[in-house]
Amino acid sequence: MQKQIYHIKNFNHRCCIKWLEHCFGEQQIPIDDIGFGFVSSSYEDSLKVKKAIEDAGFIVIQDKDLIKVERIKRSVYELIQLLNNQNSIIQKSEFLIEKLGMSYPSISKLFSKYEDITLEKYIIKHKIEKIKELIDSEDYTLSEIAYIMDYSSVQHLSTQFKKETGYSFTQYKSLDIKPRIDLT
Repeated sequence: MQKQIYHIKNFNHRCCIKWLEHCFGEQQIPIDDIGFGFVSSSYEDSLKVKKAIEDAGFIVIQDKDLIKVERIKRSVYELIQLLNNQNSIIQKSEFLIEKLGMSYPSISKLFSKYEDITLEKYIIKHKIEKIKELIDSEDYTLSEIAYIMDYSSVQHLSTQFKKETGYSFTQYKSLDIKPRIDLT
């Protein structure tokens, strides 16, 4: 049988890959390739592969638009979480256009059609989660975080952080349990 690609919803973290590899291993289903958002296998029983994916807690998607939405989410994750948004020469919109091969209005419209949030708000929420990570690490000053996350000033960062979380930086740092949002 030839290799078949299975697109998976909310499959955006390394732990998801490890978990699915484990589940496939237990069921002796060979994996040809695996990455964020997909797994491919030459295993002849595609129903067994789909069931293994679903039994692992994931959803197989086949709709082309939904597959594109997942690619948008992965691209935002890469932009904010992996690249740390440190190259402010590359604008968020330019990065997404290049990565996805679509115009920004098309990307934004498609995303909003299938998600309960605008693309711009989704990007901001990802930035806030990254900022929480940077604050919790205690490795950076607020000025450094503002620079890393491409804010024009600490004041702009502080204002957006307070608006999105309901906490000032001082209030957030003093919390025993820090609230986090899963944006998959």
